[in-house]
Amino acid sequence: MVQVGRDDVERVVAELMDDGPAGEARRAKAKELAHRTVAAVINGGSSDMDLKSMLRHVVELSRKDEHLVRGAADAAIKDKEKKMDMDDSDGHTQSGIRSRLNDAHA
Repeated sequence: MVQVGRDDVERVVAELMDDGPAGEARRAKAKELAHRTVAAVINGGSSDMDLKSMLRHVVELSRKDEHLVRGAADAAIKDKEKKMDMDDSDGHTQSGIRSRLNDAHA
C-alpha cells in the first residue's frame, strides 16, 4: 500500500489549480474532454450508437440460437418418433428388447 503525505497532496493540488498558463491549459483540456464525453453519450453520439449496435447484435445472436434450439428439438422429436415406430408387437422398443436379452444372458 502506498501512503501519500499531506504535503504531497497539497503540492499536487496547487499544481493542478495553478492560475498560470499550465493550469489554464489543464482546465481547458478538462472542459473539452467533458464536452466530448457528453457528445458521445447523448442520443446519436458515438457511444450511444456503439451501444445500440452491440444490443442489436446480441438480439440477433439470441434469435439465431433460438432457431438452432428449435431445430435440435425438432430433430430429437423425429428421432424419438422413429424409435417408437420400431416398437415390437407387445409395445417394447428395440432397445428394451436388447436390454432384456442382455439381462437373460447375464
